[in-house]
Amino acid sequence: MKDIRFFFCLLMCLASLTAYGQSSIRGNIASSLKETMQQKHNQSTKLVIKKVVKKSVTGKVVKEDTIYYRDVVRKYGWMEGLGEPITLTTAHHLPYYYRMSMKNKTGHWQHVEAMHGDSMTTSHPISTYIIDKGQTDDVLANKEWIELLNTVTQWVFTTNFEGDEVYEERSYDKDNNMVYSYSAIRNQDGRMTGSYNDAWGRPADMREDSTTTYGSVVCITYDRHGCDSIIDYLDGQGLRKFNNNGVDQTRYSYDDKGYILEAKSCNCVGDPISDNWGNCGFSITYDHPKRLRTLIYRDKDWNPVRMPASRASIEQTFIRCDFQQDQWGRDSLATVLTEEGFPDVTLGGIHTIHFNYDSNGILISKEYFDLNNQIIRPKD
Repeated sequence: MKDIRFFFCLLMCLASLTAYGQSSIRGNIASSLKETMQQKHNQSTKLVIKKVVKKSVTGKVVKEDTIYYRDVVRKYGWMEGLGEPITLTTAHHLPYYYRMSMKNKTGHWQHVEAMHGDSMTTSHPISTYIIDKGQTDDVLANKEWIELLNTVTQWVFTTNFEGDEVYEERSYDKDNNMVYSYSAIRNQDGRMTGSYNDAWGRPADMREDSTTTYGSVVCITYDRHGCDSIIDYLDGQGLRKFNNNGVDQTRYSYDDKGYILEAKSCNCVGDPISDNWGNCGFSITYDHPKRLRTLIYRDKDWNPVRMPASRASIEQTFIRCDFQQDQWGRDSLATVLTEEGFPDVTLGGIHTIHFNYDSNGILISKEYFDLNNQIIRPKD
């Protein structure tokens, strides 16, 4: 009996090992198949830029058009440089800048890269209409999409045959892997209805909202310059949704160069309302020769108001703040003031903020001072 029990146990062990081996093999095959499919998908959607060598009528090679800007603005779906172009010397003193290339026959740039130094960077403010990668307190933002948006470094625009209208915007990471695509069509009232797809072509559910069906959609009205003037938020069935500020609609106004002057949170019929930041919006004025801009927060009646601390950082809890830029166009000094321009402080006691950068343009520290010009540690 002892020998029989020994052989029986041996057979059971062999059977278990065989079953485990088959299960392990199946798991390895499935994992390998999934990895192979992902690799094939990445290859099929990978960005490939073919440089076209241009020659003049004399046969000399013409240098490819490339231009650099501190910031960009969207006009009729295109990204355009904001302000004057900058030199590479200036660009290399900035935390980020934009390199624009592949200029088409209608004068639009079809390839835009966020740069720092000579390399692409993810440290730029461009996000999507649906979620803002910089708003970490947005509880409905899909966390996986936040991570994906933080890998985007470049954008490519495909067009109609004439080259004057954007058909699709594609975003890529630094390794040229597609992250998302955005496409918009003109509807009957002249507005653009746009939606996002992931790298597989599926509707991108960027917000974790159980009442949203079939992805997130925006309806955009352009102003006379082509800038995004009114943005309405919908789902895939055309039902109205709240944006990440908890309202139906956002309205913007710009100057003739594309600099933003006002931003307002509104209800579905366009009436200004308070959003989940605790105010309605803001206004900005510029003094470009003095490299100065003034930001004022406003309530739904468009009166100046102090930003509450509900969502804002303690640095943002002011009524008005004047931002002075240095020779490279970086914020160097922020001064908190009353609406009328008298000295004031934030809820944390901050009157001025000094910004310090390293030799490569990266912000390395901030120093905070009170009304007596004494350095302080801001109150929470």
